Amino acid sequence: MKPQFIPARNNLGLALLQKALWEDAIAEYRKLINLAPDDAEAYYNLGVALKQKQDFDGAIA
Repeated sequence: MKPQFIPARNNLGLALLQKALWEDAIAEYRKLINLAPDDAEAYYNLGVALKQKQDFDGAIA
């Protein structure tokens, strides 16, 4: 996968969320945010992953 292929990175993050692989999903969404800092969906999904991991402070930051 090309690193800059934003939709694929988002879908990968969603797949990781569905598998309950919180740490991997969080890492993927952080990479995505670095590539596309204006992508609101990436921030939302990062918050979801952090919430699922029960990192509530991180989720609201």
